[in-house]
Amino acid sequence: MKKKYKEKFPQDTIRDIRDFLSNINVLLREQSWCKHDFYACRLTLSNSGLSCFDIGTNGKGRTYEYALASGYGEFMERFQNRILLEPSFIHQIHQILHQENSSLCSALRGIGIRSEFIFDPHERFEKTAIAIKEIKDNDVLLFSNKPEDNKKIENLVLQNLSNADSIMIPFYSVTDDKEIFLPVELCYCASGSNGMCAGNSYQEAFLQGICEIFERYAVRKIIFSKITPPTLPIEAFMGTKASEMYRKLISLGYRIIIKDCSLGIGLPVVGAYIVNPYNSTYNFKVGSDFVQDIALERCLTEAFQSAEGFRGLSLNNPWLDEKECDKEYWYDNFNNIIKNSSGIWPSWILYEKASYKGSLYPSVYGDDNKSDVNIAFKIISELGYNVYIRDNTASNIPALYIYIPGMSTPYDNATHFCNNNRFFFETDLSGLGKIPSSSSDEIEDLYKMLIQIPYKNLQQIDLTSYALYQKSSDIRGLNILQLVMMLAYQIGDYDVTTSLLRSLASISHESKKYFSVAAKFVFLKKKGYDVEDARMILLQIYDKGTVDEVISDFKNPMEIFKDHKLPDSLASMNLTDLTEGVELLKIFDSLNDAFKRNGIFQKDIKNKLY
Repeated sequence: MKKKYKEKFPQDTIRDIRDFLSNINVLLREQSWCKHDFYACRLTLSNSGLSCFDIGTNGKGRTYEYALASGYGEFMERFQNRILLEPSFIHQIHQILHQENSSLCSALRGIGIRSEFIFDPHERFEKTAIAIKEIKDNDVLLFSNKPEDNKKIENLVLQNLSNADSIMIPFYSVTDDKEIFLPVELCYCASGSNGMCAGNSYQEAFLQGICEIFERYAVRKIIFSKITPPTLPIEAFMGTKASEMYRKLISLGYRIIIKDCSLGIGLPVVGAYIVNPYNSTYNFKVGSDFVQDIALERCLTEAFQSAEGFRGLSLNNPWLDEKECDKEYWYDNFNNIIKNSSGIWPSWILYEKASYKGSLYPSVYGDDNKSDVNIAFKIISELGYNVYIRDNTASNIPALYIYIPGMSTPYDNATHFCNNNRFFFETDLSGLGKIPSSSSDEIEDLYKMLIQIPYKNLQQIDLTSYALYQKSSDIRGLNILQLVMMLAYQIGDYDVTTSLLRSLASISHESKKYFSVAAKFVFLKKKGYDVEDARMILLQIYDKGTVDEVISDFKNPMEIFKDHKLPDSLASMNLTDLTEGVELLKIFDSLNDAFKRNGIFQKDIKNKLY
């Protein structure tokens, strides 16, 4: 008899989390949907004025209750691990609150905002060069368990961030059985949210986090080590909920191939290759749990997490191995698989000859959480990885961050890491957050920098992070190409302006005509036509409303931003400018207070897990 799916009924988990959130004045909006008996939900922070920012998490499950509990658990994971709110906003506020001569500091303190710490009451700020020297002195390989890769990544970090501040906070080193300080944001840079977890108990939370790490590790190895996982028969799952879900999908016409993704090293990982013949789409989903049928359930529910149901990739797409020589493409494609399941897969997943013999889980898997924790540590140790755990629990729902250099870090090698991060390390994008107060020279410098960025990297820039939680900030609705186009127009680069307007017209549905008219207007302006002559030309082929709107917006290049409220630096704001941000700062302070009340000591993790 295997252990229960969760230590508590989902209704109890939901109630416990709601009680905690209510006590710290956090209100969530719940949305849910069901497709083919697969349930999913979306939870968003909805305190006064906050719903428009869509700050929240998704959940999925085999019932409505499990999906909702999953969403609440995900919320507690991200909230307590402090990645739910925009980090740059919290950092800037923290700096301002420690500047005695700042009027905004006085105003914030006047309404009770404290921001005593960002991650931990014992955190300390060190220059990155000093932080890396400290961890090297403690024999920590922070970025990879392979010394050569670790050194290359270290050098890239030091070249670009040597004098930047790093926040050192305590972790528990499982390998060395002691507390150790690590630069948490460099860990986040390396792993993203991989390894962050929450659960009804410390053991349950740890297993949830380690299984996510195992999932992504298996995907990475399958792709970059060209592993063909063996096929498992559905008969191996007879009498389980997973079997029912499988047969339901088969009855609807889906084709499903179940894969043993243990890599032959005992990872508790299963895969499902799902094909929708009605629209010729497919995807390969990987799930991990120490109970094998639950791992398969995770694959199937993950595939139907969105409100539209199954989100597949076109079967007309090429195999990944058709782009054999393009390593950069492989890296970006893997990132897309991890980020939103939009990356394509290689042909060898379906090869008949497997890389290892397929098998069911060992019989000792899934007996109870305590034994599964021990099995997980044994697997990791045998693979040669070190484990660091951070306890971020601020509630009755334990939350952890498991960091395993080389394993929880979702890149294959140093080159992959550099591909993912070099652009953000080497590019100063701070000017995007202070356009209104920038001089003409600063605007021109910002434009010249942006125009040199490769399109792939440009598309990665998230402008919402510069909105500073201002509901009225128009930057939240701007495409980065649109912003660059407006900067180009302001400084008089009409060729780039026209080119970007045509690009915007090609990718926009609702505003296609607007951007097309604007491109022609700017072209005519460059040719020397005055505004009225250009207007008369355009009115011969376009409707008056669109032409007048374009001319109103583009009449004067120096006023291209006149109808757009863009964010300025926090240091130049007053309290009324922060608007909804103040509510978030109150929530963040409540989280800090709850964490302090819990009296967390990182070295106690050992007793909580074993």
